[in-house]
Amino acid sequence: MIDMDVQTYLSDRVDDQINWLGTKSDNNKSAFLRFRVLSICLGALITILSPYAGKPGRWQVWIPPLLQLSGAGVAIAGSLLALNQNQENWIRYRTLREALCREKMLFLTGSNEAYCGPDGFHQFVRVVEGIMAQERSSWTRQATNCPEPHGNAIPEAGPHPDAKGARTTSPAGVHENRLGPGGHQSASEVGTTAAQQNDPSGSDPP
Repeated sequence: MIDMDVQTYLSDRVDDQINWLGTKSDNNKSAFLRFRVLSICLGALITILSPYAGKPGRWQVWIPPLLQLSGAGVAIAGSLLALNQNQENWIRYRTLREALCREKMLFLTGSNEAYCGPDGFHQFVRVVEGIMAQERSSWTRQATNCPEPHGNAIPEAGPHPDAKGARTTSPAGVHENRLGPGGHQSASEVGTTAAQQNDPSGSDPP
């Protein structure tokens, strides 16, 4: 078994991942803003030049090509944003980076009880690796065009709640139909049950 100390793990694994996520987040933010500003400027140019498209003048010959190039530029910028998903990547990378920085600070300052015990370092490693595994899963889904699953949250340190005591309740007004060995009810039994539920007096139906 390879024995890796705390400082080595923080510098070679955590800090390296934090720096990588920060760089990728900044690059995607810059690309997103450039494409958005370009789309806004070209859209404004189309609005300005459109009234002069059919009027005679010295620059009349240049207006139709400029309108065509501006429209094509807006379409290309929007398509590249949708293809590269710069805004989504910017937000995702920044969120993961902040999550790693938070866990690192909690570990170094001992502010989380889960990191203060004898198994604190291993618990910290499990949480950090879980955050990194989430990024790999998100990248795989993005590369394969799969939808994001619901309830995909960044893992936190500490024990998970016990699900054994959880109780599933039916929605209001829906009554469970506990069947006998036959597995079905007759039409008369169903009508009797419905009448008993709707009769506030609780008397038997005629």
